[in-house]
Amino acid sequence: VQSNLSPMDCHDTAQLVIRNASHHLAKSRVTRQVHRWHSDMELREEDGRGGWTVLQRRGNFSRPNDYFFQDWASYKNGFGDIEKDFWIGNDNIFL
Repeated sequence: VQSNLSPMDCHDTAQLVIRNASHHLAKSRVTRQVHRWHSDMELREEDGRGGWTVLQRRGNFSRPNDYFFQDWASYKNGFGDIEKDFWIGNDNIFL
């Protein structure tokens, strides 16, 4: 699906009818760079709300137990593999 629109988060992506994607491209509100994001696109039946950006995912992906013991720069910029476990990066979170 080609679009000139750049969704800013998973909710925007859900509104653009890209509902079955678990990964999508979105522009960070802070850095204005386009990143590949992991999302939970399941919308609630009662109100159609949903489209959540996943900030962190941890699991059993054959990583060492201290894998998330990273330095500040890693938490600032993000690390990991979006297909496995990751931290999206402080600079990519808009509060």
